Formats: sequence, structure tokens, C-alpha cells
Amino acid sequence: MSITPDGVTTTVVLDDAGRVASMTRDGVTAAYTYDDRGLVTEVTLGNGAVIEYEYDDDQRLIRVEHFDDSAATILKLEYDYNDRDLPVMITESDEGGVFATVSFTYDDRGRLIHEERMVSSGPSPEYDLAYAYDQAGNRLMKIDAINELETAYVYDIDDPEAFASGNNMLEYTTVWDVGGQSSVLVSTTWYDYGDDALGQSDRNGNPTRIVTETAADPGVYSATRFVYDKAQRVWLKRSGCG
Repeated sequence: MSITPDGVTTTVVLDDAGRVASMTRDGVTAAYTYDDRGLVTEVTLGNGAVIEYEYDDDQRLIRVEHFDDSAATILKLEYDYNDRDLPVMITESDEGGVFATVSFTYDDRGRLIHEERMVSSGPSPEYDLAYAYDQAGNRLMKIDAINELETAYVYDIDDPEAFASGNNMLEYTTVWDVGGQSSVLVSTTWYDYGDDALGQSDRNGNPTRIVTETAADPGVYSATRFVYDKAQRVWLKRSGCG
């Protein structure tokens, strides 16, 4: 049993194989079922809802289906992969049939360079995103074709005189509106890897604070602080403005 700083109690029960058999968080319980390969095949929630998982012979996830307490499908996700085991299509459906597909395109190094979501009702594509990278694999640009926005990424290796660490960590991003004759700055987001919300320094390259300033409201910052557990999972998250 564990109690997080927000006062929520989590109780985990393990089976004989050391796998999570059930988890109860703030009074809500989820029970887990596994196949012979140790893969989760079903999660049963305390409210009667069920989530099913299906895998192919290569242990790739090919279906996730959410059922309500009357066994009606709320959401079904079906996955298709390429020869490199990268997902190239996610088909979304419910009781009424397919309502959306998400497609992914990769470069020769397996990096995601394009994704878009096509929907059966409303404007389509719903989103259309393209990505560019440097030779080290760092993302340099995200291009949002629908909203006419571009996000630029700056790492500490880009300017050795300004950033002393040089260990390939993201320092800040800028979002630009490119829909007009000239680009207009929308927001800037900085990433801090120093002391976290408990005064501890993270040594695994995880950001301990993310700060955003919008161009429409200069001098006003929104900040989110993170604390990680030993498995580098987010243990505590605090948000606020300053």
C-alpha cells in the first residue's frame, strides 16, 4: 500500500508470478488477467467495465477494446504494423462502426515523420502533423498543417557557449503562427532539470520543471513541477502560475 502526496491511497495485490493481480486506487479496483506469455489480456474495473487486449504471434498489441457494464463497445482500437514492428495505422470504432483512422509514416531510421487522423464526420483530417530531426535523432521541428503552427526545439548541444552541459537535453521550444505573411511567436516553453518540487535533483535527464510563457501575456508564466520515483515514473506533479 502507498499513499501519494495528494492523499490518494493505492493498494496493489500480486499473484504467485509477481504480476499485478489487482490494484485499488482511491476506492476504485481493477483486476488483471494474463495469458501464457504474461501479457495482460483483460482488465476488469469495479464498475463493471472491461478492457480487453489482443496480441499477434509476435506479441504486438493488435486490439484494445473498452466495454461498459452492459458489454457494449465504448471504444475499439485496432493496430497495424510494418515490417519493422512500427504501428502504421490505428483504426478507431465503436458500436456504430469505424469513426476514425490514424496513420503514421517513418523515415529510414524508424523516426516518425508524419501522422494524421481522418474522421468520418466533421473536417478531415482532424490533425496533420509532420516532424523533422537532426542527425542525432533530436526532433527539431513539428509542423501542424491544420492550425498553421510550427514548433521549434532547441537542445543544449546547439549552443555550447550558452549551455554548459552539452548532454543533448531539450532546453526550450518555441511555437510560431505561420498562417500570415510573417511568422508570429505564440509561446515559449523552457525545460529545467535542476531541483524538483521536493528540492531533489534528477540525474536521469527528466525535466523537473516546465515553464511556459505566451506572447499574448508576457511576464506571466505557467509552471509544472515533477518528481519521479526510482523507476523514473512521475510520482508527483504540481502546476501553478507565477
